[in-house]
Amino acid sequence: MKPWKDSNGDPDTVSRRDAATEFLLATLQDGSLWDKVVRSESDAWTEFRSRGDIELPKDVKVICVDPNLSERDKLVVFIMPPKGSGVTSTIDPLAHWVAAWPPYGRIGSAAATTPEPTEPNPPKPKA
Repeated sequence: MKPWKDSNGDPDTVSRRDAATEFLLATLQDGSLWDKVVRSESDAWTEFRSRGDIELPKDVKVICVDPNLSERDKLVVFIMPPKGSGVTSTIDPLAHWVAAWPPYGRIGSAAATTPEPTEPNPPKPKA
């Protein structure tokens, strides 16, 4: 299995990318797998670990979201500002909003790297 962290305890980004590629390709080749991982976070975790052949720690969350905007709109993930960093009225909430859709179409944010679907309801992979 590929390591989740390298020998220094840092994220092994190459292994993670390779595992993600293998997992995503498997979901595109098998529509029932695609449905399974979108429906269940525990199945998504298990299948990512298995299909990606990666040592996935139990405390890692794997969430697969339908690309349809109405479904992506049901997930919000924030990278929190550092605890104790002080209260400010000038905080940019979009700098901390990383998933699952680029809010308000912000250009250049990490969340904006996924293109908007060109269809209102893009087709799911074939079973």
